[in-house]
Amino acid sequence: MKKFFISHLALAALILSALGSNAQQPNPATHNGKLVYDQQCAACHGADGNGDGPASVWLYPKPRNFSAGQFKIKSTPA
Repeated sequence: MKKFFISHLALAALILSALGSNAQQPNPATHNGKLVYDQQCAACHGADGNGDGPASVWLYPKPRNFSAGQFKIKSTPA
């Protein structure tokens, strides 16, 4: 029983270490994009892109909800 527990514990540790080492490193382009979004867009569209920023109450039409995924526009091929 003890050997069974130790082997499963070792397997769990191996899985957790693999997940931790596979974590995404911050991408400079993503970081820069977040800075621009926070400065230029978040006031209307909200921090999470839900269209509920603090300035949204004064706007007509209301800011788009980016999190809904209804307006996916791309200009590059897949």
